[in-house]
Amino acid sequence: MKVGDIKKLTSIDWLDQLEADHAEYLEFGWGDEQAYRVKTVKTDMIMKAMFLPTKSVVHLERFKETPYVHYSDSQLVTVDVTPAQLETMLSVIEKTIGKDFSGKFLNIGTGVEADSTFFRAKKLYFIGRSCSMWTAKVLKAAGINARSFFAPKLMEKLRQEVIPVR
Repeated sequence: MKVGDIKKLTSIDWLDQLEADHAEYLEFGWGDEQAYRVKTVKTDMIMKAMFLPTKSVVHLERFKETPYVHYSDSQLVTVDVTPAQLETMLSVIEKTIGKDFSGKFLNIGTGVEADSTFFRAKKLYFIGRSCSMWTAKVLKAAGINARSFFAPKLMEKLRQEVIPVR
């Protein structure tokens, strides 16, 4: 998500909590806390996350270069959304993040990437509530239907559902 677009096109009032004024783009993700907070995910972490409800986090990464440069080894799908769709997607993301008594996001530390942060998420992670399902829920809020349990299938459905914009 482009920071300038969020500021210009939406009425989101919680951007300052993300400490993202220096960034051009934001990437949000959600997943199992233990697996998400390490560089190398081990099989036992995957099995635990799949079959035992575990604590979850929202990961925020901030960066300046375009996503196609920043994630040059990834297969990206760019989705063009209206300001209303963007605001709805951001609302779903905000509702995922845990807050303290004063309404501030629960920042639980720096992420594994250079400029990233983890926030406590509200719901537990397990196979019935996976990161792909969370992503599909955010997209569905914008009217983009691409539900899947697994990331490769989600990406396949996205490629079928949307016209790529670059």
